[in-house]
Amino acid sequence: ETGNSFGELGMFLDIPRAHSIRASSSSSPSSSMVFSLSREVLFDVVDKSVFNEEYFSMLKAQYRDAGMLDKVKELEQYLQMKSRPSKNTVKAVSLHSTASILASGWYLAAYQSFFHPGFDKDGFVQIFDYCQPLSVDASHQIQLSCALLAISGVMGFFRLTPNAPPSRKLPFALASIITVVLALIVCSSLNGMSEEYWQIDVFSGIGKAIMTVFYLPSVWLLASNLDGAISGPKAGRHSVPGALNQGLNLLNCGTIYLMVNASLLPLIIPIYASTLIVFQGKMIPAFLSVGIPAVNFHAFATAIGFVCFLQLVATLQFEKKISQESGLVGFLSLFVLFNTDALVIFYKSNFRPDIFPLVEFQNNYIPDLMQQNHIIELFSVGTAAIVLNAIRKGISGQSTKS
Repeated sequence: ETGNSFGELGMFLDIPRAHSIRASSSSSPSSSMVFSLSREVLFDVVDKSVFNEEYFSMLKAQYRDAGMLDKVKELEQYLQMKSRPSKNTVKAVSLHSTASILASGWYLAAYQSFFHPGFDKDGFVQIFDYCQPLSVDASHQIQLSCALLAISGVMGFFRLTPNAPPSRKLPFALASIITVVLALIVCSSLNGMSEEYWQIDVFSGIGKAIMTVFYLPSVWLLASNLDGAISGPKAGRHSVPGALNQGLNLLNCGTIYLMVNASLLPLIIPIYASTLIVFQGKMIPAFLSVGIPAVNFHAFATAIGFVCFLQLVATLQFEKKISQESGLVGFLSLFVLFNTDALVIFYKSNFRPDIFPLVEFQNNYIPDLMQQNHIIELFSVGTAAIVLNAIRKGISGQSTKS
């Protein structure tokens, strides 16, 4: 009816809309005029006294039949909080913030000596000098900082509110679990270095179990994140760096899906299809042959930095301390800073064997393992199933709305 309003719960609580609204008119010509109002503008122009008992009684009556009185109570608490006069008190720093600051500082200090932006000996762009000798003490410092970043990332996920939309929860959950998996690689025998450089043997029974416990959820979250980018709701997407629209969000999630799987699968497969002796016998000579014995170590340690600092950008964007455009710039800057060296090495090893004959020295160890276990075929079928199912859900959702 003329003068009615809707969408107040979604606006105040940042949740998907509770109702679908269809405009209709019996007059001729048929037309409707609808005005939209953001949360910020509402609080700027409307006096807080408008949100009185009469207003909440109307809301309770409106949502009682829908069984959403609990949401009205959340809204009431939110408005009461916003109505309180602000106090000039210093907000206490949370445990998570303290852990994040310490972990980030430790990580940056540990990597400071390896930060040498410029060009490598082959004329390719470099950010970190992977060729620089890595001492055992330095490796332990980096490993500790990676473990602290992983713990901080997990703590950050548990700080999300219960009513946070899936498009916000999924990326944070994925970042948290991926950080743990990357930290396990850096700290374990998968880092491709000798025993004094790792803390746990993931080829052992206990190590294999630990890796499995964290790796399997990452597979599910990667699939869910890609599915959500295709068919999920838009609510909360504004807090994801790079997700200016659905197309960019899909490109973002698709790139993450392919890059993470391309990085992890070649290292995870040997745990189940090979042995530590064979793995080290193939990998260590390959890395030594190109003068970068710590290439695997650095590639995954810098990937942890990218994921963790991206979480910080996402938090700033969600809290509207930076714009979506600034979030996109932050995402691209972090990607270049922490992934350039790994991408250059990937390019050299796959397309320039004349200067980086890594695969040749490995005697195709990992490619053969993946071929024998049909990993590429299984991955392709699984990815196709995820995409087709997401498209089906998207079409079904649109049909339901119409």
